[in-house]
Amino acid sequence: MNTLLGDMIKPLETIGSYFAGMVISHHQEYRRQYKNTLPTIQKLIAPFKASNQMNWERAKNLIAQ
Repeated sequence: MNTLLGDMIKPLETIGSYFAGMVISHHQEYRRQYKNTLPTIQKLIAPFKASNQMNWERAKNLIAQ
């Protein structure tokens, strides 16, 4: 989502859209949240990655449901 928002900024500014400011704001907020939560998420995922592949596949399937 954040990548999409970041990719939309320049085209919206180019056409002079009033949505450009809103997209910039959302992009910055999503990026801030991503950077703040990424270390915690990586710590939570690390045990699954260290275990055998079957446990990791089960976890991914449960998350996808």
